[in-house]
Amino acid sequence: MGNNGIHALDVARNVLGLDRPTTIRCAGGKYYYDDDQETPDTQIATYEFPSGPGGAKGLTLIWEHRIWEKKGPEDLSYGISIHGDRGTLIFKGDGWEVRGGDGAKVAADKNIVGKHQKNFIDAIRGDDKLRAEIEIGHTSTTLCHLGNIAYRTGLTLTFDPKTETTTSPEANQLLGREYRKGFELPKI
Repeated sequence: MGNNGIHALDVARNVLGLDRPTTIRCAGGKYYYDDDQETPDTQIATYEFPSGPGGAKGLTLIWEHRIWEKKGPEDLSYGISIHGDRGTLIFKGDGWEVRGGDGAKVAADKNIVGKHQKNFIDAIRGDDKLRAEIEIGHTSTTLCHLGNIAYRTGLTLTFDPKTETTTSPEANQLLGREYRKGFELPKI
């Protein structure tokens, strides 16, 4: 989940205008690979948000992976689909399309990733403002961590976005770690 999940969850979260979830569930397991890894090869995480675009209530975001499966959504190896009452937005490779609803089928610029990379390089050179600040990465990475913590603990987590803690002491232990002397994070 922390490998490809961050990329897909970041796109979905940003397109939907979501911040941090308040309820997280996750299930899965090691069903295919017989190895020493602790991470599941099959995993589904469900995130519930208090509100979405336009004040929509009860928005749910689902992450699913089967790392052993070669085909995913829309027969792609990797993809994102956002389903709404007026159509489905499907990200395919380096572009997207809209299907259903009002009949819109507009293909986007096919260079989404290239433009993202160019912005990053331009920002390093001082020629442009970075469009994906570190806080955005932190917010999206939080989803991956919470999904994995819910999986590892077997709990439904209730998360407080303001304090960035859960109601579970067991889960909170997995939100951070002890740092070596001299490398501690400042208390905020």
